[in-house]
Amino acid sequence: MFSLLDLAAILLTLSALFGWLNHKFIPLPHTIGLLVMSVVVSIILVGLDIVFPGYHLFDALTTALLQIDFTAVVMNGMLAFLLFAGALHVDLGKLRDRAVPVGILALFGTLISTAIVGAGSAGATAPAGYSSAIAA
Repeated sequence: MFSLLDLAAILLTLSALFGWLNHKFIPLPHTIGLLVMSVVVSIILVGLDIVFPGYHLFDALTTALLQIDFTAVVMNGMLAFLLFAGALHVDLGKLRDRAVPVGILALFGTLISTAIVGAGSAGATAPAGYSSAIAA
């Protein structure tokens, strides 16, 4: 049976291997190459499970994956690293050149999103009588 540490080590090793294969043989951007190879390997594993249904090849892996709360892992663990890695690849010169359009789009995008979410929340809670308490 896999422990969570074993699973993390396997995933990290596979990620490094896929990254090297992508860099060496496939001329795709790093993130797209990893995604494509991960999808291919996932399809192969699902195919193996379909071809050999009686062998239960991935029961230990499934048990280990069911122990993980993916919402907590993504929101509390991986999101900060993903945002940091994305920020490392920002060209500050290009961003500075486009500061006004980026700022305008960010401002109006935030305002529109806030209005849509607020209107949706008000509409969804109106039958329960919550909207009138906020407006008063």
